[in-house]
Amino acid sequence: MSSVLDADLLSPRVLADPYAFYAGLREREPVHWSERMGCWLISRHADCVAILREPERFTADPAAAGYAMDEALASVQNLDPPRHGPLRNLLMTAYRTQNHEALARELTRRADHLAGRLMTSTRPDLIGDFLAPLAMSAVGELLGVPEGDLAELGAIAEAVAYSMDTHLDAERARAAARARGELSDLVGRLLDGARPDAPGLLGALSRDPAPAGVMPSWVRHSVRIFLSAGYTSSYATAANAFVALQEAGVHPARALDGTALNELLRYAGPVHGLARICACDGEVGGRVVRRGEIVLLLLAAANRDPARFERPEELMLDRAQNPHLALGWGPHACLGSLTAKATLSAALDTAARRLPSLRLETPVRYRPQATVRCPERLVVTPTGAVS
Repeated sequence: MSSVLDADLLSPRVLADPYAFYAGLREREPVHWSERMGCWLISRHADCVAILREPERFTADPAAAGYAMDEALASVQNLDPPRHGPLRNLLMTAYRTQNHEALARELTRRADHLAGRLMTSTRPDLIGDFLAPLAMSAVGELLGVPEGDLAELGAIAEAVAYSMDTHLDAERARAAARARGELSDLVGRLLDGARPDAPGLLGALSRDPAPAGVMPSWVRHSVRIFLSAGYTSSYATAANAFVALQEAGVHPARALDGTALNELLRYAGPVHGLARICACDGEVGGRVVRRGEIVLLLLAAANRDPARFERPEELMLDRAQNPHLALGWGPHACLGSLTAKATLSAALDTAARRLPSLRLETPVRYRPQATVRCPERLVVTPTGAVS
């Protein structure tokens, strides 16, 4: 049994259908020590929520669990309360000051333009020709990134997403450090060059200096995460949603309200894993977890836990009670979710209006990534766009 539960998450079999592996973990050993990865795999919804609610026991901050960490490398992603609060408030205040109605209009305009181009391609790819450039536009508009820097951002963000599986493939560690460094350098240049009167989050952050106790490097690394996750997670969210809708035989026009969007996130959200570190000995699901050990919360497994969701393996767009974990939970909820929802809404709305007969070629192949699940390509069958 242990060999089955310790399968390689990057194997073709698991990449094709990770949900079968997750179901086996939940049923047989929901708190499982993986010798392959050297960490605990947590697959039940209740256990994941309990861990996320106790940052004093299960921390995002390596230093709180006894690991060495350079303070200058801290960010909103790996700080816990109370240091986390002022930094997140700074970022969220900058976000709330943006003109989100104007952003939605611009995304709709951009999506309409991309839909027209999509069907003129000799072999149209929904990701490369439509969803990825749409997500890039969302990031550019929201943060106020100059258009000339967006191409550089895209290539680096792709490398960051690929490198997130270093716990599964140690050879990716060097590429991970290089990609994060390149992105931090780019963000540093963008923040240094931002004017207080400029639109977007970069302008807002240049107007509002960091509060006492918040290092400038924390802001830079947090914006780096926002940029990277806002791009790759956004188009991955939309790509997985289109696959899920086609497999369920549901037209995008039926998935435009908030309830349906939340169900798409639960059923096919791209972020499958989230790590925490045990800061003090304790129990999870009857298993003893020691200080310094890593717990990997399998969010996609929790989102299909039959103990929490009725008929979890079905896409139910009218699911009213939906406490999914696709965006994380609490103060560490995914920053990229803001851009992901805007991108998904614009993509589905435009597909419903401009691409009413959209069909994707099958079978769908997935990238060799376990932390962020996304198809390699989504080739569109010739259907023609509506003018």
